[in-house]
Amino acid sequence: MEVAQQREIILIPPAIIDLISRTNALYDILLSRDFEYMHRFLRSLLDNGVISPDTYDELCMDLAELIGSRDGFEEKAKRFAEKVLNALANNNRVGVLSALRIRDFETVHRFLRSLLDNGVISPDTYDELCMDLAELISSRDGFEEKAKKFAEKIGGIIYG
Repeated sequence: MEVAQQREIILIPPAIIDLISRTNALYDILLSRDFEYMHRFLRSLLDNGVISPDTYDELCMDLAELIGSRDGFEEKAKRFAEKVLNALANNNRVGVLSALRIRDFETVHRFLRSLLDNGVISPDTYDELCMDLAELISSRDGFEEKAKKFAEKIGGIIYG
């Protein structure tokens, strides 16, 4: 009998996603046409459980299309870099919800604390989210729906 293995919850500090975005690191790698590095980066995200196999396949297909493009390379590279950043942000949305579903409130709280410590959210927003988390922990009915709303709220605050 095969035992299902639970995926480890990996939350990427939003400050890292912001740093990658602000420095245009992915876009610059694409402009330098270092596609081998970009592929290794995507593979690393897959191997470490940050993106799903489906997302990896989709990004690799997009990368192959970008490599073969003749016109509008810079604009296509920009859109591809944004798509990778969105995949990283989506990982956090899914990760928070996954942690909530297994009642791993400590992981969620540590993530909230890292948002505060890195200046991603204000102390008031942190307090509000912690109160929401406390309410969620003590809720008896409708936990799944409340967890989804809480994860969406965090995602909306961080990623807009």
